[in-house]
Amino acid sequence: MTNDWEQEKSEKGPASRRVLRGLTVVLVALILIALGSLVFLWSQLRAEGAAVAFSTSQPSAEQAEISTGAAPVPPTEAASPLERIQPADGYALPVAFGDLGPRLLEIGAIDYERFVQRYEQANRPLSEEQKAILQKGSNKPVVFERDNAYFLLNFFWAVGLANQNPLLEQGPMMQFGPEGVGRFASTGGWTLGTRPATEFYSSAPLISLTAEQQARLEEVAQ
Repeated sequence: MTNDWEQEKSEKGPASRRVLRGLTVVLVALILIALGSLVFLWSQLRAEGAAVAFSTSQPSAEQAEISTGAAPVPPTEAASPLERIQPADGYALPVAFGDLGPRLLEIGAIDYERFVQRYEQANRPLSEEQKAILQKGSNKPVVFERDNAYFLLNFFWAVGLANQNPLLEQGPMMQFGPEGVGRFASTGGWTLGTRPATEFYSSAPLISLTAEQQARLEEVAQ
């Protein structure tokens, strides 16, 4: 009887519901892979009292330590909801951009000229520091603040698309098969690269996660 009920329930479940659930997961998955990776590393590093710089040239366990001298800015009890999410003084993580920028340019995830032009057209031109992050990399800590939120949005969007991760290769993004990856807004909507997102999708080991961090990431994404 149980098997008959389960079969009936499965047959009644509309495909649209499954697709909608998949799309919802996909939309957050890429951001979680990029920003979530940083948060997971940050929480671990705070506990250990260490700081690391991302680098694709060395294993994550051997990445060079940096001294940021910056601590997260705790919101005050009287802070507004916006201030709690985006403190006026920003929120610093003890991790650096490292060579993420140059690597994104190298693999074609970001077209430098097109990227810069997009911000100029929006009347929010990139600062010299942001241009350097893209072209040369940076050992400065990642700081989330209102003035750079737009820059970080597209920067880490590219990271999330390009970074190798099982969640991208075996998760909801593959519900239509490898040939269907470009059908999603998160992939087909990326227009700031030198080539389509499907050509560099999950292709570069930009950020490495431990088994525990990967498990936590997948739990949140699902």
